[in-house]
Amino acid sequence: MTFPKGRPSRNPPCSRNDDTRVGMTRESQNGQGGNPSGKRIDRSHDQARKARENGNSDMNRHAPRIVLYSASGCRHCRHLKQWLRSRGVPFREEDVTRNARAFKEFQRLGGRGVPLLLVGKRTIAGFDPARLERQLRDAGVILD
Repeated sequence: MTFPKGRPSRNPPCSRNDDTRVGMTRESQNGQGGNPSGKRIDRSHDQARKARENGNSDMNRHAPRIVLYSASGCRHCRHLKQWLRSRGVPFREEDVTRNARAFKEFQRLGGRGVPLLLVGKRTIAGFDPARLERQLRDAGVILD
């Protein structure tokens, strides 16, 4: 796999690298459609935004923006996404194996492996639910 402009792919280390591609349709897996930017935005983010606009949410309006740097086929990334969704945490996902800009940003943040979560200006590496919950609460993220 190569990045645009012919640069070789440098997949960040993950404990398991299988061929499953979470959250993608068959068309996007076959290269016949889908999101060409490699970005996937979790739907709970859109729902939370709509709830805030309608005044139906007690979410903190000053909650930090959350970005998840992941890789397709990463088991830990998949678990982290499920964990965030189950707690109603809105986030944006950047696939570093498909998006050269996201990969550069991941490197700039000091990322050495995925998943890497950017919460405001803090980075949280890996997926340890107890540690992650504590760090998100410290950062001002409201969890369900």
